[in-house]
Amino acid sequence: MSRIKVLPVLLLIGLLSLLIPLGVAMGHSGDGAVGIMDTGDGLSNMATITFEDAPTLASTQAYEGWFVNVGPDGPVSPPVSTGILVPDANGNINQTFIQPGVNAGQNLLAEFNTFIISIEPVPDTDPAPSADKPYSHTIPGAGLAHIRHVLHSSQGNPVYTQGFYAGQDVPKGVAVGLREQTATALTNANLSAGSDTIGGIQTHACHVVNILEGSGGANFDGSCGNPGDGFGALNYAVDMKHADFAAGAASSDPGIVAHGKQAVDSAIQSKAWSEDARDQALLAKGSSDVDAARLFIRNAQTLLERALMGADANGNGTVERILGEGGAWQAYQAAQDMGTFTLTAAVVEEEEPEPPKLPAAGDSNVPTLALAALALGALLLMGGGVMFRVSRRRA
Repeated sequence: MSRIKVLPVLLLIGLLSLLIPLGVAMGHSGDGAVGIMDTGDGLSNMATITFEDAPTLASTQAYEGWFVNVGPDGPVSPPVSTGILVPDANGNINQTFIQPGVNAGQNLLAEFNTFIISIEPVPDTDPAPSADKPYSHTIPGAGLAHIRHVLHSSQGNPVYTQGFYAGQDVPKGVAVGLREQTATALTNANLSAGSDTIGGIQTHACHVVNILEGSGGANFDGSCGNPGDGFGALNYAVDMKHADFAAGAASSDPGIVAHGKQAVDSAIQSKAWSEDARDQALLAKGSSDVDAARLFIRNAQTLLERALMGADANGNGTVERILGEGGAWQAYQAAQDMGTFTLTAAVVEEEEPEPPKLPAAGDSNVPTLALAALALGALLLMGGGVMFRVSRRRA
């Protein structure tokens, strides 16, 4: 073998003599989210569990989801299983969960602050989560308190009269009241517009005003009755500031911040449309001409449809949760998205296979051997360089 061909070997040996074993950052792949939605007869009582690229498990293992309420010292109530999570052929999970039995209508964000995915043995005889929990997320407590005011219960509001919390003396959440009362106002605007008599138009127009302003409103008129809850859709819209409070209290959570702004922007726009609708309803109430009164209340109808469902102001084909488009529904949905559990992979440290063992720490030979290894590497590199120059001269 010529000297010039020996050079790469010498260089490789010299470099290898300087290397030390390095830990490699490895982690679980995949990511997912748990969103909160409504069923037909419940509010924020359904979870949608989605996950992409879940690592394949052994046949003796399975993924399982858990809702947990975690306090400073650990869980404060038994975890609730959402069942075995089964990935499809592409490793994706897409499942829904509603609490069974008597808790079927329970507001999930009112009861839990954490979601966990664990890896369980198959078969599994332990009803609790295993110690292997590669994915989890806890909503920051300070932010969650305000999210609960918006989506579940805010002190001082009228109590629930239907659904899971009816009869439990639980005040409504702000976004719940905003959506409910705006819808009730629209129902009465529809009744007013459909009336054949001036008396019918005026009565239901009066209801619209009362529902929007509440019993403390400047234009409230109790003589015509009040199908609303007495608080007023306009006041619920103002109290959507709790979404802003949540974003401020959890400023490090980008999801809460972004969706909090959407909730507030949608509530502001809903309020603007509702105020215009109230003004048109007042004109209908005060008119003695059937045609004029009907025209005014139809204007109120259109405005309340926007206040409830939003409107595509920028013409892009989609009602967005932005100032100028969103309504009470968009505010409510953005508030639910503030309570999304974002599941990210836990990172663990794995090492390369162990190198041959060196003398134990404290052995006087350890520093000598380390210096010898460095010196050997340097000598090999230098020797390779000299041999290269000699071979070039002889060539």
